Amino acid sequence: MTHNPTTHEPKVGALVRDTLDGLSALVASHFKLLRAELGTDARAYGRLAVRVTLTVAVLLLGYALVCVAAALALARATGTSHAVGFLAIGGAHVLVALIVLRVVLKRTAGPPLGVTRAELDQTVAVFSPERSEAHAHP
Repeated sequence: MTHNPTTHEPKVGALVRDTLDGLSALVASHFKLLRAELGTDARAYGRLAVRVTLTVAVLLLGYALVCVAAALALARATGTSHAVGFLAIGGAHVLVALIVLRVVLKRTAGPPLGVTRAELDQTVAVFSPERSEAHAHP
């Protein structure tokens, strides 16, 4: 019985097929991660939007009642008409709202899909031409 050393070594075609299978599994896992992360983010943002909407509705109702009371009290205290009281209270609130809006718009949110982006960056780094050339010519 002769022993042929090449019979135990994998063939090039099998190695290429295994590499392509591994690469397709990696790409598929990236898409699964992306889908899962998008679903989780969408649900979290949806719940947050509902909570904020309900809170803002209650806040606006209370705020409107406080503004009416403040305008009536201001008009009574200054001896002017109700219109002047409403104008003063409304103008002050518009000014404060513009300042708050400017502060809120200056804040930036974190990047979306943070984990997926990091995973894709790692994959790209592994398959980048510089890295491939370094491994091809040790």
